[in-house]
Amino acid sequence: MRSISSLVLLLCCVSADAQLLIQGKVLDSESKEPLPFVNISVVRKTHGTTTGIDGIFQLEAAATDSLLISYVGYNAVKIPVPEKVQGAILLQQKSHDLEEIEISAGENPAFRIIRQAIDNAGRNDPERLPSFSYKAYHKLYATAEGTFDTIEKKSPAVRFFENHYLFLNETFSQRNFVRSRYDKETIVGNRMSGVKDPFFAVLGNQFQSFGFYKPHITLLDQSFVNPLSPGTFSRYDFVLENSVITNGDTSHIISFAPLSGKTFNALKGIITINSNHYAIENIQAQPADDAALVVMRIQQKYIFTQGHWFPQELNSEFVLREQKVSEHPIKYVHRTYITGPAFDLPAEPLTKEMLNLEFADGANKKDEVFWSSVRVDSLSAREQNTYTLYDSMPVRTLAILNTFVKTAEAVAIGKIKAGRFYIPMEHLLRNNGYEGLCAGLGLQTGETISKIFMLEGFAAYGFRDDALKYGGAVQVYTDVARGNHFRFSFLQDVFESGNPMFLKPPPALASAHTFRNWLAARMDSVTRIKAQYNFRPLRFLETSIFLQQSKHNPTHSIASETSENSGPDFTLAETGIQIKFIAGEQFSQIRNTRVISGFKYPIFDVSISRAMRKALDGDFDFTKVEARFYYELKWRGSHKTQFEIAGGMLQGSAPYFSLFNGKGTNTGKFDLNAFLVPNYFQTMKVYEFTADRYAYFFLIHDVGRIVTTRSKFFRPELSLHQNIGYGDLSGKNASAELRTFDQGFYESGFSIRNLMRINYVNLGYIGIGGGLFYRYGTYKLADTSSNLAGKINVTFSL
Repeated sequence: MRSISSLVLLLCCVSADAQLLIQGKVLDSESKEPLPFVNISVVRKTHGTTTGIDGIFQLEAAATDSLLISYVGYNAVKIPVPEKVQGAILLQQKSHDLEEIEISAGENPAFRIIRQAIDNAGRNDPERLPSFSYKAYHKLYATAEGTFDTIEKKSPAVRFFENHYLFLNETFSQRNFVRSRYDKETIVGNRMSGVKDPFFAVLGNQFQSFGFYKPHITLLDQSFVNPLSPGTFSRYDFVLENSVITNGDTSHIISFAPLSGKTFNALKGIITINSNHYAIENIQAQPADDAALVVMRIQQKYIFTQGHWFPQELNSEFVLREQKVSEHPIKYVHRTYITGPAFDLPAEPLTKEMLNLEFADGANKKDEVFWSSVRVDSLSAREQNTYTLYDSMPVRTLAILNTFVKTAEAVAIGKIKAGRFYIPMEHLLRNNGYEGLCAGLGLQTGETISKIFMLEGFAAYGFRDDALKYGGAVQVYTDVARGNHFRFSFLQDVFESGNPMFLKPPPALASAHTFRNWLAARMDSVTRIKAQYNFRPLRFLETSIFLQQSKHNPTHSIASETSENSGPDFTLAETGIQIKFIAGEQFSQIRNTRVISGFKYPIFDVSISRAMRKALDGDFDFTKVEARFYYELKWRGSHKTQFEIAGGMLQGSAPYFSLFNGKGTNTGKFDLNAFLVPNYFQTMKVYEFTADRYAYFFLIHDVGRIVTTRSKFFRPELSLHQNIGYGDLSGKNASAELRTFDQGFYESGFSIRNLMRINYVNLGYIGIGGGLFYRYGTYKLADTSSNLAGKINVTFSL
């Protein structure tokens, strides 16, 4: 049975009427960890307070008063306000768990309070305010959980963690928010132990949702059902643990956990609802899954200021349960302290601004005077020791650390910094059915050479096709803030026939196209010269206008019988426009690179191009239009529906390269090429159908977990799939060699994730699953088994 805490009270007299300012800190005596949101109330009076995320509190009381210290799960203690205190007060943990509390017949008394909180969510959600701004001090460090006091023989690792953190990162930022129009956080100061020029700054709302009012709460990019959401009583159980009157309002302390037998992505924890607007006063929550290898915990504290409830402190902890030092798990702690909130930003923000997170000039070069002025408290001895330790490390050791940080940066931005240049990772390795393994190297000029222009070049070699690919480009920015630029490029490379010409999708959707690219086998060897202008006429609207000449040498024998050129080689002269709309697209700055840090649905793509015969030696004359629409719906609970609607039309005579392929992924083999690729046909063979006009509909409905097992290694989650397609060829492009699907192609199926989960280096689980799909209708095959396609599904979870 765990005991708590020493409550250290430092008293000082602040007035002649015996009022005392009581300042203290509540710690867990076993772990030496601060206890947040402990209730400190003055007995028989209406004022009190709670400890902050650091366990610190401050309260005024008379010398004759008594204090009641209460904490959920522990026995309450009442103590007199003393003149001087040098010692500890121990609180014993109660002998039962929160989940074991039973509620008597009749309506649960917590339900009324939770219902009021849900009804008032709109007025209390900070991100539904018209505008706000604030300053924030952030601290991130890694340490070992608990204390090493009971260890007699201490290893060097134990002695290190007793006096140091593994690393320490401090950040100070300014955030300005205008609802639906503008949301930007500027990093004013940033430092990290041992790293000369840290490229990143870890902010609170990157780990957890800012505010706890959305139907789904995001923790480390994982979505959980909010206990304060409609329909919650069919999913969560609530227990009213206590009600405390402070400053004339009542704070209702309520524990919550998923109902027995429920299998959704649930949270458990303690929430305090204040009777003033029935707003969240503070909350502690963590995923209810006890099998997770990384335990995520969040804490949020709100204050009522200027007529609004607003976050004051945010805390995130990530405990690596199986990564231990002397049986103590390693954990990462991130704390955010918000100051100076204001709610009167101008209605018209800077219209040219694109970044949601950027570094101010000199952010990584702030001196100690700056940091002393922005910290909420002075550095602790362990924090000071951490900086001192890294400052005294040998140059060679620090070089290794900085290399590790540069590797993380390369993964984030997709290119490796090499002095004043960058090496794009996209050219290093690729694999497909035509080239096999293709290895290469590229080089780009960096921002230290110029922020206005960029030069780049690459060379690669395919081992199966035994061919060299190469190219180069120059890019000139006309508006650095919005990313508007001219680009002139030349390349000799291979491209798959029938691919769409949309702008690059966000990373979350690009993985599906990457899987499909493994299957590419019909390629044209292309020499291309291209001029383009990319710009953003609106915040979420990216546009590219281009003119290009491409000389094609097909590497296959497939061609339209009515091809207008005289031989297998041909030239395309094309001009066109590409448009992409992504709702809520967010960008973060990493050095001179913008990376997508978040987006919402819908996503809408349009591509319109015109091939011109005789202009620039073009051999064909046709017009090509394509469009697609992505959307995702999150239902109550863990159900989710995703769909894509796409269509295209080509008018005129075109080479096979420019026609549309049927988006098939079936190789006929259940091997590593049989991955399930969302928004593609799973039973349609690769290159089975061709069209110059098409319409597709792809639907995935995610049901979630389908069994109530608590096994770590068996967590099946079901998704239902329905795919429909239509495609036809006009007379000019029709060929006996090309097959259409003008009667409609239909397939249905299901996939199950996490049929088996494998522990991956104690950091998470690799989930292995599969799917089965069946094609039917006009294009079903004579052999029933040939209409079936089995697919492999691989996922990762904590």
